[in-house]
Amino acid sequence: INTNTIRFGYPNGVNPAVVGVRGIQNASIPTTLNINDNIIEGIAGVPIAGTSETNFIINNTTTATATVNTNGNIIRNFERTGASGTMYGIRIIANNWTANGNTIDNLKWSNINATGEIFAIQNFGASTTNIYSNNIISNLTTATTGAIVGIRDVSAGAKTANGNTISNFTKV
Repeated sequence: INTNTIRFGYPNGVNPAVVGVRGIQNASIPTTLNINDNIIEGIAGVPIAGTSETNFIINNTTTATATVNTNGNIIRNFERTGASGTMYGIRIIANNWTANGNTIDNLKWSNINATGEIFAIQNFGASTTNIYSNNIISNLTTATTGAIVGIRDVSAGAKTANGNTISNFTKV
């Protein structure tokens, strides 16, 4: 899934309850999954309403894909207006995952009373090896009660993180 440009918003205020809003979603289990050099961006003046999850890139299978590469993707300029929910920049379950050279910039909750969270890059399953390198994560904003996390890995496997730039997290 390479070299795509995706622009979207979801302003109507109806909660897309079950699956939320997703930019790129893989739900199969290939041996190797490449999600590289995509641009996923919000439409100026068209926020994402509701309280569900927003996943800009997600590999959501019940079994980990053997190898996932997410390199050179740009995720930028999204605003959430709902009272709660979670924004995930890149969210992967894989045995071996490389996230290199991705940019996640300007994700924000504009509702100052929201409890919304932002996870820029997240592994959400068992992994053997994960490499996070040369990613730029910047300008993420939530209300005072919302969490902001640059890189989150919940696996017990080996992890390497180097050359990442994480900056300008704001609570309003």
